[in-house]
Amino acid sequence: AELCLPGALSHVGCVVLLAPSEPGWVHQLDGLFTTPLETAALVVGGEQDRVAKRGPGECAALFKSAVAVTHSEGHRPLPSNPAEAQVLAT
Repeated sequence: AELCLPGALSHVGCVVLLAPSEPGWVHQLDGLFTTPLETAALVVGGEQDRVAKRGPGECAALFKSAVAVTHSEGHRPLPSNPAEAQVLAT
């Protein structure tokens, strides 16, 4: 929406990216992400994630003021430990 692409939603107030993979499309769409996006973003990744690898950090870098948080587990949206999940959710 922010980039005014055809077919995009008219307004997106925020995004939540859970264990996103490395964004290969940034390189495929050369020049599209030259300016950080203003949309508010929460990006969650796991410290032991061998699937997404650097994905959460690379996705967070696309936003001007993303909040990036990590949990102690692998490729999961939220940790399986309820106490740790609660900390991320608040």
